[in-house]
Amino acid sequence: MTDNDNEKGPDNKEGWSTGAMVGAAVGSAALMAALLYAGNSALRRKAGAKADAKKGDEMPPPPEGEQYESD
Repeated sequence: MTDNDNEKGPDNKEGWSTGAMVGAAVGSAALMAALLYAGNSALRRKAGAKADAKKGDEMPPPPEGEQYESD
């Protein structure tokens, strides 16, 4: 930090300007939304992959009049 961080502005107020605070809030909200979206997408892909793998383990029913060798 520099010595100028706590200097008073033209309004004799310390701290961030209104525009800077709004920009920080909007940027933070956008970042959170992007992280939530990316995390949710990854969970959906993972769940879909599990469902697809589970479907592949099932054997289709044999044609009529036939049996599998293991039966």
